[in-house]
Amino acid sequence: MCVTNHDFGGRGGPHVLLAHANGFPPTAYRRFAVPLLDRFRVWGMYQRPFWPAARSEELRDWHVLGDDVVRLIEANGLDGIVGIGHSLGGVAMMYAAIQRPDLIQALVLIEPVFLPPALLEEIRREPETAVDRLPLCRIAMNRRWRWPSPAAAFHHWRSKAVFARVPDDVLWDHVFGALREAGDGSGTVELACPPEWESRIHATAPTDVWACIPRITQPTLGIRGALTDTIAPEEWNRWQRLQPAATFREVAGVGHLLPLEVPEAVAAVVGDWLADIRGRQVHGAAMR
Repeated sequence: MCVTNHDFGGRGGPHVLLAHANGFPPTAYRRFAVPLLDRFRVWGMYQRPFWPAARSEELRDWHVLGDDVVRLIEANGLDGIVGIGHSLGGVAMMYAAIQRPDLIQALVLIEPVFLPPALLEEIRREPETAVDRLPLCRIAMNRRWRWPSPAAAFHHWRSKAVFARVPDDVLWDHVFGALREAGDGSGTVELACPPEWESRIHATAPTDVWACIPRITQPTLGIRGALTDTIAPEEWNRWQRLQPAATFREVAGVGHLLPLEVPEAVAAVVGDWLADIRGRQVHGAAMR
């Protein structure tokens, strides 16, 4: 199976690779990517759940998703990238950065899935109970997955609380990337990331993330939405203790989907931080 990517374009400079959240295609991040294009070449990877031939039951843990990041970077000659990951993508990008620090020069982790240690320890001891402990597994399996048209899917999602703060044009970007034509000749559309894949991702929640964080060697920016239901304040503080050299920013008035809810604002946070670390690197080189 071949790892594929979406080319957002850009003027050159350092390459940026974006790894998306569970069930959200790279195209949903268009408005987030656009402000970065003046200074960077931006790519978005399609993670394994979007690959037509990938089998969800073969996924044992998220480390394979980090391997996919490495494979994509190597296949496209993108070494020295800035790795940006959102949610699931944040953990995948972290794994890749630890595995191959020569390929990733800086990390931006937006709402990575860093769950409470006690919950992760329970899942580690009894992985078969993950479906019961993580309600999102069942929600994903019961999710509607087919519609008569993209417009019908848009109107269905528009009414959902999870998308309440997502602008219409961003939701349309999600619609066009998240759907594919059904292969049965019915003329309907269906989720390109099937429910069983989304559920499997939740069921294999990464249990080693807290041990991995201190192993990150790259400059890192951590971003959290103030209204998030994913990174609790305790875990946000724990992350900062484990990675004291990193930079942390909290964005007010938004939740877990903040790069879709306020894409330009989040892009500005990322762009300013990247400009700052590049400036410090240039200054440091000049002083040597």
